[in-house]
Amino acid sequence: MENLMLYILKVNGLLVVFYLIYHFQLKKETFFQINRSFLLLGIITSFVLPLISFTTIIWKDPEPLTSGYAYQTLPLNSFENKVEVAPFNWNLLFFLCYFLVSFFFLSKLLIEFISFFRIIKKGNKSKSEKIILVETNECQNPFSFFNYLVVNKGHFTTEELELILIHEKIHIEQKHSIDVLISKLLCLLFWANPIVWFYRKAILENLEFIADHQTSARSNKTYEYQKTLLKAVICANQLSITNQFYQSLIKKRIVMLNTNPSHKKQLWKYCLVLPLLIGFIFFFQIQTIAQVKENQNNNQQQQERVELRIDKNSTDEEIKKETKYLEEKYHLTVKVSKIKRNKEEEIVSLKMDYNDGKGNSGSTQISGDEPIKPYVFFINNNNGKRNMGFTSLSNENKSNATYTYESEDNDEEDALAYSYDEGNMPVPPMPPVPPSSKMLKSMPSPPSPPNFPQAPEVPSDLSDKQAMKNFEEKMAAFEMNMKKMQPQMEQFEREMEKYEMQMEDFEPDMKDFEKEMEKFEKEMEAYQEKMMKKHQYAYEYKVEKMNSRDALNEENKIHQEEMKRAHKEAMEAHKLEMKERKEALKMRMEAEKERMKMEMARMKAEMEREKAEQKRRSEALKKI
Repeated sequence: MENLMLYILKVNGLLVVFYLIYHFQLKKETFFQINRSFLLLGIITSFVLPLISFTTIIWKDPEPLTSGYAYQTLPLNSFENKVEVAPFNWNLLFFLCYFLVSFFFLSKLLIEFISFFRIIKKGNKSKSEKIILVETNECQNPFSFFNYLVVNKGHFTTEELELILIHEKIHIEQKHSIDVLISKLLCLLFWANPIVWFYRKAILENLEFIADHQTSARSNKTYEYQKTLLKAVICANQLSITNQFYQSLIKKRIVMLNTNPSHKKQLWKYCLVLPLLIGFIFFFQIQTIAQVKENQNNNQQQQERVELRIDKNSTDEEIKKETKYLEEKYHLTVKVSKIKRNKEEEIVSLKMDYNDGKGNSGSTQISGDEPIKPYVFFINNNNGKRNMGFTSLSNENKSNATYTYESEDNDEEDALAYSYDEGNMPVPPMPPVPPSSKMLKSMPSPPSPPNFPQAPEVPSDLSDKQAMKNFEEKMAAFEMNMKKMQPQMEQFEREMEKYEMQMEDFEPDMKDFEKEMEKFEKEMEAYQEKMMKKHQYAYEYKVEKMNSRDALNEENKIHQEEMKRAHKEAMEAHKLEMKERKEALKMRMEAEKERMKMEMARMKAEMEREKAEQKRRSEALKKI
């Protein structure tokens, strides 16, 4: 809404600029056709120029980071229910009233169109060239609208009628009705701007000046024409959409008819609008955007941490509002379910799950008889990289991230949580990228062999002298062509040597990839060893914690053994999967390598075949 209002203000401002220049500098000049173009161009420019904008960028140095780590905790009071009353939209009321007035003027315009076509329908029509002459008996001043010319012949003498027809034909020939309609629509849109009404009046005046000037020039009856203007009578049913022969500016029209033509030196006045338009663009149509330079020397990492904290006193409403806030702001789902409380309404057990919809998910469960310690779901943003998880705040000096493995039957009693120091989880190594795609893109194309001429066939009847003579002539031509192709053959051999050398350049890539694969295998072994230690430590920690409780029955011990076995099987399966992945990748590289070797062998065989064929042809020619 604000943008539309600003656009309307700019359009009206430009219209004021064009009108003031016309009124104070161009109005008294006799360059009527140029004035017409100036006024129409002013309307077009006023609508188009505010839509054109230019952008400049100002680069700013980045502000130094006072703290590389931003910590944020979701405040509970930010979720208070507040009833906000929407303010009254005064802009909407203003535009509604504005467009109602515009609709009123539009209705008047439609009524005038209906009145015009009513006059056309009742009158006697006759066509002369492209002009349709309509004779009417109504008290109506002569007027024209596009190709229609309406006149009451009974009010004028033959000589006066001739001058009037010349005047109106000029309006029709130069399509002045378009200018009249444009000015009418301009007033319809911007009726609140008084300058727009003066602008329309200036357009109508200038059109009459054009018609008067050319009528006087064509008829050579300036005095009689002025008398005809004075004789015209105003009738009450004038239509504002037409070019009226009579206007309320008779005195001005007669004065302009007797004004000497302006000197061409006065044409410079039309350029006065240019600096004003440039100033308009400079002050209103240039947008300045500030951007921060990238600091290449700033090695400080910016981090952000967001937490959802739940303690024994958290209410269901608070938990619901916090999880909803995370879903709306960070587009992830955090679900807190199966909350159990003691008699004091303190939380003693719960289950937490999260899923960001991008493959990152996790789950944890806290159960017991004692109230829970403060527990947190965290989101860490580290220079655009986001990680998340659960953290227990039972130990103030050390935060433990928690991930949960669940049994296949989703029995919550079988859930086992592994804890490790946050940020201390080993990162799996990345396998090297095979060079096959790079080879296919950069591998040179083999050179194309030259087109050898076709050797003539030996005549079947060697005793035929004429046939042998023709054969000898063809052979001579063939040998001549072969001699001419000798440079091409040498060039082809050089290109083949160059091609073979280029193909040898790809061998080091394969060797480098094999070295990287060996390095990757060692890193994978180290990673697996670290993972085993981490999970073994987590498992032993959990078992020790379980053993520290009251005496465990035999069923719990069996359950622990099953958990241990399941964990071991999972790690073995993971190790086997990594091994199979490594073998598959190695087989893929071997296959790619064999394919490249076969391609090289094929190219060499093709070259040998071409050379053998050429040699065979040469020997056959020598025998002949």
